[in-house]
Amino acid sequence: MNQTRPADWKQFDDFAAGIATNRLPTTGALNGKLLKIRLDTGREMTLNFAAVDSVSWTQETGSGTDWCEVIEVASDTFFIDVTFADRTAEDEIFIINTETRRVLSITERVRSSEEAAGEPRVAQNYVAGIIDDGVAPAGIVPAPSRDMVGLTAHYDYSPNHLYEHIYLSSKRYAWQNLIGVQRGHGDVDLATTFKFAEHILVF
Repeated sequence: MNQTRPADWKQFDDFAAGIATNRLPTTGALNGKLLKIRLDTGREMTLNFAAVDSVSWTQETGSGTDWCEVIEVASDTFFIDVTFADRTAEDEIFIINTETRRVLSITERVRSSEEAAGEPRVAQNYVAGIIDDGVAPAGIVPAPSRDMVGLTAHYDYSPNHLYEHIYLSSKRYAWQNLIGVQRGHGDVDLATTFKFAEHILVF
C-alpha cells in the first residue's frame, strides 16, 4: 500500500485545536442506572453508572470501574464510550436506546503495524444486542446499511473545521476539508455504516 502523502499534508495535531467546539455535551441521564446487556454472541455485560464519567462493569471474564463518556444523541438514544485502565489499546462503545432496548456494541483495538499488515491499525467489531430486563425489544435489529450510499453531507465541527463527505459505497467514503488548516486536502477512506433505528445511522 502506498503511504506517500503530499509534502504539506497536515497531521492531526496540526488541525485538531477546537475541532470539538460543536460536539454534543455529555449527560448524567444514566447516573444511578444499571443496564444488563446481552449481545447476539451470547456475551453478557452489566453497566452500572455511578457518576457522569465513571461506569462499573461486570462480565464473565472480569469486572472493573473505568472512565466513560455518555452523550444523548437522540431521544432515549445514548452513545457510551468506555475505556479500560488495564487495556490501553482497547475501548468499547455502546449505542443504546432505553425505550426500544436495542443495543449496538462496537469494540475497537489498536493493532501493531505487523498485525494490521496494510490495513487500518484500528480494528472494529460490531455486534447487535438488547437490554435484557425482561421486556421484549422493539424496533429494528441493528445491521449493516447501504442507506448512505450516494449521499453528500457537510460536517461543521467548528467555525474553523468544515468537512464534506461523499458516501461512495458500503465500505468507502470520500472527504475533503472546505474550511480549516486542511483546506484543499481530501482522501478516500474505509468506513462502516450500521442502521441502528429508523433515521439513526452509526457511521
